[in-house]
Amino acid sequence: MEVDRKKREDMVREFLTELLSSWLGISATEIDLNTSLYNYGLDSFFALTFKMQLESTLQVSFEVRCFASF
Repeated sequence: MEVDRKKREDMVREFLTELLSSWLGISATEIDLNTSLYNYGLDSFFALTFKMQLESTLQVSFEVRCFASF
């Protein structure tokens, strides 16, 4: 893994963009990492699958939180 923090962040952003692009079938230039996956039409099943793919590939662990207002 890249030692330089900025390079590492750039590599992760590029990986996320390319992965989403391939799963969504749209150009990587159309992906905005600040946009909710829900806005791309993705459901909770996709989000969980995506989370597992990231954890496996990047060898990290993410906590899942649900934000709901009642």
